[in-house]
Amino acid sequence: MNPSSSEDLRNNLGWLGILAAIQFAMLMLFVAWIPLPRMYSWADSAEYQRIALFIVGRGGLAQGYPQFFPPGEPFVVSIFYLLFGNISYASLVTNFLFGLGCLFAVRSLTQSTRLSVLFMFIPYWFILSFSTLGDASFIFLELVAAWFAIKHRWLESVVVGSLSMLFRPEGLFLIAVIGVLALKRARFEKKFLVPPAVAILALLTWGLVAFNNPFTYFAVYATHRTSVSVGGLIQPWMQDYAMGLVGKGKIAYVVATLIVSIGTLTRCFRRFGLFHFFFLETFALTLAHTILSPGQIYPDMVKSYLQIAPFTLIAFKEVLLRRFIVVLAFLVPLSLFVAVVFWTVTFSVHFI
Repeated sequence: MNPSSSEDLRNNLGWLGILAAIQFAMLMLFVAWIPLPRMYSWADSAEYQRIALFIVGRGGLAQGYPQFFPPGEPFVVSIFYLLFGNISYASLVTNFLFGLGCLFAVRSLTQSTRLSVLFMFIPYWFILSFSTLGDASFIFLELVAAWFAIKHRWLESVVVGSLSMLFRPEGLFLIAVIGVLALKRARFEKKFLVPPAVAILALLTWGLVAFNNPFTYFAVYATHRTSVSVGGLIQPWMQDYAMGLVGKGKIAYVVATLIVSIGTLTRCFRRFGLFHFFFLETFALTLAHTILSPGQIYPDMVKSYLQIAPFTLIAFKEVLLRRFIVVLAFLVPLSLFVAVVFWTVTFSVHFI
């Protein structure tokens, strides 16, 4: 290792330590407020844990919450469960590591620790990075795939993109983007087809082992996609509007994320062109959230914007760095407020 490489490594480890310290401090703040067993005992988080326990032979999946979650996140949680013997600790460590990986990946793509800090305070990040969900893990894999694609290391990008299919359904759109870019900028090689094929085979095997039907995972999303009505699209908006200030605030936030997503798409196109990872992935994710959850476009946009947020930081890097203090002063209280409201509403609904 030459001296410059050693210096770069020490520098990166230093920044990783800083990001880890900030992430850990925020984690302790939430753990002090919400006991771990309670944090992970509602809705999707509880189901991810139930699947993880099924993987290690501590439960079954015959009944319960809708079971169309991909197996990637539960498998990682199950590994840490075998190490710690506690499902809450296993969930905590899994998401802390994926969350930290996301922050460092943002820094690697932007070459700016300040932008990583901004990403940490984008509303809803705390909820996803501290919950047993597949979102933080997908964002991490998405950013790693982006890094490889930018370096034109197509096989590595295809491998990581294929792996993301085991964590979130949006992984299918990610691998499609990588495929388009690989075909555009590199000579096609048959080995590019192997990782996606293995990922799809893994999903089929998971369906067979867990539900006695290899097509369960795909069938549930196909059914979910077709069961859409105009009333189903409008009803969530009307319900939140009737909730008072909190509901109206949620509507405002969703509208804001839609505007920022469109702005990101436009900016990426102007800066990088049509056949660039940042533009195509922003477009693909916007399309994915429309296709995968057409009956829940409105509520899903609350959290799905985080998958696009790193590309917003990249596209508007110069503007955000010039206004860093102002943006941070706006995002920090907003992020904490969204987290507090989310946990308060969640626990009042599920535990009172």
